[in-house]
Amino acid sequence: MTAVIAPAIATPTAERPLTIFFMASAQASACCPTSSACIIPEYHTSLHTKNFFLLSYFGMAKADPRLKRAGVSGFNKPKRTPNHPTKSHVVVAKGKGCEGGKTIRFGQQGVKGAGKNPSSAKEKARKKSFKARHAKNISKGVCSAAYWADKVKW
Repeated sequence: MTAVIAPAIATPTAERPLTIFFMASAQASACCPTSSACIIPEYHTSLHTKNFFLLSYFGMAKADPRLKRAGVSGFNKPKRTPNHPTKSHVVVAKGKGCEGGKTIRFGQQGVKGAGKNPSSAKEKARKKSFKARHAKNISKGVCSAAYWADKVKW
């Protein structure tokens, strides 16, 4: 089944709530990613490139509670946590190994990384040492705190 919204009622109001039409799969083939004659061309790209576009755009899809609890805008989008007692950042990671999503806190509070372009020899050495010390964990991917610390702080 494919959800299709009629352009005439694209904007829900108090008198006219959002209505979503469901077409049978045979009819849905008229509105597919490869079809040049999409039945609703103004929504064609959005419908086919974003999962649950209609439901999430109009606030009908339930957001993952981990995103709200962590206070981040989406999956794999790190955020600083200046008021956390020990960790400087939080991210809800989603990828290989943590398909359902996983809240990861990383980074020591108050410690600054050398950054992307370290200027002094001391900062370059700190950056090199961090990457060497955590290389095995960084290579584990988005589900490890070391990966995010490397990406964000170093």
